[in-house]
Amino acid sequence: MSRFKILGESERKELMKKLEKQYGIKEIEGTLITLGQEKIRLFTGEISEKELEHLGSIVHVEISGLYLLSVEKDGIRLSHDAPIILRHQIHKSIIEIDKKQEIEWLKGHDVLLTKEQEELNKENNGFVVIKSEGELIGCGKLGNDGRIRNFVPKERRLK
Repeated sequence: MSRFKILGESERKELMKKLEKQYGIKEIEGTLITLGQEKIRLFTGEISEKELEHLGSIVHVEISGLYLLSVEKDGIRLSHDAPIILRHQIHKSIIEIDKKQEIEWLKGHDVLLTKEQEELNKENNGFVVIKSEGELIGCGKLGNDGRIRNFVPKERRLK
């Protein structure tokens, strides 16, 4: 028995509404697969959904596709790679940080916004996309204290 489920049309539409509202993302090309209650992976391979389901009954599908996002009670949390993959579509919930903050971020540290950055981003809250020098570099969670919680995976952090 497979441990995954391919998102149906109505589930996909509901997810896309949430993604558009939170990040401005209107469409994701490929098959969306759920693992458990909240993790969603993106599969863009050349096999049909039926073949993918059959494959899932034989092997762990976590090895197929890319971890894209998780649906959490307080919003959608994009994976570390999702802002890079979907960079041309994301235009909401973006917080720009400077080079010094970027280095700390990539080391796995939380980022404390300056008063000026807080003022520019008072409409943003919850999960946000981090931008530095014109590039989207990840996703974090902005708290009321002006701190962005870091989600850079340990194995991908700068030493």
